[in-house]
Amino acid sequence: MEQPQPSNPRWKHRPPGSTWGDFGPDDQRGRLNLLTPEKVRQGAAEVLVACAATFAGERQNQFALAYLRLSLRLDPARDEAWVLVGDLLNQSDDHQGATEQLESVVRENPTNPQANYFLGVLAYEDKKLDKAAEYFEKAIQLDSEFEPTYYELSGMLISQDKPRDALALLAKAHERFKENFVMEFYTALAHS
Repeated sequence: MEQPQPSNPRWKHRPPGSTWGDFGPDDQRGRLNLLTPEKVRQGAAEVLVACAATFAGERQNQFALAYLRLSLRLDPARDEAWVLVGDLLNQSDDHQGATEQLESVVRENPTNPQANYFLGVLAYEDKKLDKAAEYFEKAIQLDSEFEPTYYELSGMLISQDKPRDALALLAKAHERFKENFVMEFYTALAHS
C-alpha cells in the first residue's frame, strides 16, 4: 500500500513506511523525530525489566532486584517491574515485603491481574484463605485467560473441602484452556 506523497516535490517517490518529507524539506532525522525523552526513558526501563527477568530466571535475585530498582527510577509506573519485585521478595521468604509491594501495585493499578494473583498466592501461603480467594477471583475477573489462577483457586477450594466449587471452576478452565496435567490433577483431587 502506497503512502500519500508529501506536498514537497523533493519526495515524489518514497518507500512505503518511510517518513521522508513528513518533518520538513530539510529534515535528516526521519523517525528519530518521534523519540521523546519520555519514550527513551520508557524503552530503557523496559530493557532493564527484561534483564531483571532473565536474572530472576537464573535465580540471581540480587541482580534482578538491582535492575528492577534502576527500571523503576526511570519509569515508576511500570507495573510488571513492581510485580516482579513482589515475586522476588516472596521467593526470598519476605512475605510481608512482597505483600506490601504488591498491594501498592494494586492501589496504583487495580486492574493488574498478576499482582492480584501473587497477592492470592501470598495470602494462601499465610493461611489467609478468604483473602486469597478474593485476590484469585479478582485476578480471574480482570483476565479470564490468566490460567494459573484457576488452578491455585481450585487447589485452595479443595483444601477447604469445597470440591463442588473447585469442580465448577475447573469446568470453566476446561472450556478455556487445552487439557493439561495440572487441570486433570486438580479435577481428580476434587472427585476423590
